[in-house]
Amino acid sequence: MKKIFLSLVFLYSISGFTQEKLSLSAEQKTNISKIAKTWVEELAKAENLDKITEISDVPFALDRKKVLTKTADLKAFYSSVFKNKGKRNFPKLRIQILDYKAEILEQYIPISVAKVAVYIGEDEHSDAVVLCILIKNDTYKVIGFSD
Repeated sequence: MKKIFLSLVFLYSISGFTQEKLSLSAEQKTNISKIAKTWVEELAKAENLDKITEISDVPFALDRKKVLTKTADLKAFYSSVFKNKGKRNFPKLRIQILDYKAEILEQYIPISVAKVAVYIGEDEHSDAVVLCILIKNDTYKVIGFSD
């Protein structure tokens, strides 16, 4: 099942993948925006390794270059980011939901994946990070990013 899921995340991240697009409820949009904002803020604070790991899930697509399949590896990645980048201040975050797709894994496991841009700054030329957020059983987890 993890191979199927990894393939799904990879295909989704390169975006040529077409599936039925669904509309999001206001609550889903709020939850997606909240988890995206929390993830970026926790990464910037570089303080709480457990919290950022808790709102993430594996397999985790790491900047379209590598996929982390173990939670311990994901935690080690976050730890290295905290150590190397340190605490950063992002004065303003803008969230834009780019895409949302529903999938069925192994013919019976429903999941949804949202692609979200988090702009760091106030204007349209701001730096951004794109997150993939898994929505499964009303749980929202970050499963990848690209910056």
